[in-house]
Amino acid sequence: MPDIRTCKAYAKLLNEIEKAETDLKKLKKRKDESEEGVLKYLETHADKLTVEGRTLSIRMETWAKKKDNEATGDHLVRVLHAAGFSEYAPERVNWTSLSAFFRELAKEGESLPPELADDFLISSTPKVAQRKA
Repeated sequence: MPDIRTCKAYAKLLNEIEKAETDLKKLKKRKDESEEGVLKYLETHADKLTVEGRTLSIRMETWAKKKDNEATGDHLVRVLHAAGFSEYAPERVNWTSLSAFFRELAKEGESLPPELADDFLISSTPKVAQRKA
């Protein structure tokens, strides 16, 4: 039959989980802060590097972005519909699908269709990719 010790053990587990989550946030912050240095090293020394049981490399994250931060969602939906790309904005812009389309364009070395170039851009950012070696 459960007693006060069960409740104390439960509360202790909650405290341990809270501490672990705090520690994890700190570790992730340190990782994020060191990413720029890793990118610089990889850019100048190697396409990929295996160290400490991890293979590190550079990958590009490509996303669709609006050129003008003041542009409204309604305006961007109208632009996509007028250009024949309504599948990316049935009622509002589906940024995930539009980004996938833009990634395909970038991968094939193509630029944005002219009808979209005034309102959208392809944003590519280098990130550190990692996997277990």
